[in-house]
Amino acid sequence: NGFNAMGFSQGGQFLRALVQQCDGIKVHNLISIGGQHQGVFGFPKCPADVAFCESLRDMLNNYAYNSIVQNHLVQAEYWHDSLHEETYKSSNIFLPDLNNDNTINEVYKQRLIGLNKFVMVKFTADTMVQPIASEDQLGLKIMDNNGQLVFLATDGDHLQFSNEWFIANIIPYLQ
Repeated sequence: NGFNAMGFSQGGQFLRALVQQCDGIKVHNLISIGGQHQGVFGFPKCPADVAFCESLRDMLNNYAYNSIVQNHLVQAEYWHDSLHEETYKSSNIFLPDLNNDNTINEVYKQRLIGLNKFVMVKFTADTMVQPIASEDQLGLKIMDNNGQLVFLATDGDHLQFSNEWFIANIIPYLQ
């Protein structure tokens, strides 16, 4: 009869992929804690305005979309170089499809809208996920209008939260 699903960090994307891409799966509530749904474009714990960090980002841009890297390093599959959108859309083998970046897949959209609740948690001081926010091409506005979308935020770095916060804010969606 279905289940609730909770993913931490990249697990949030993988569970969303399960919901959107797998027929016959019935997820009631999908909880994504610190997920990178729009992808990442930064090196963890490396500020954007530091020259060394910019060099690392440039290096990643040169290799992340290489087919060998895409097929063997899962983190490359959610690298989203927003400065080279067409390269991202044509060379990333996972995220553009999942996010409906190339063409709108109505099946993906309807499966996501079929959730009771989609809970997205971001960490306001996240140094692992850059950028922190996600965008909508998936029907999130429809879900928000229907009361199905829940945005939560907690102070702290990536996946750092208290037991009290978790119990008060997440456990209700698992019942």
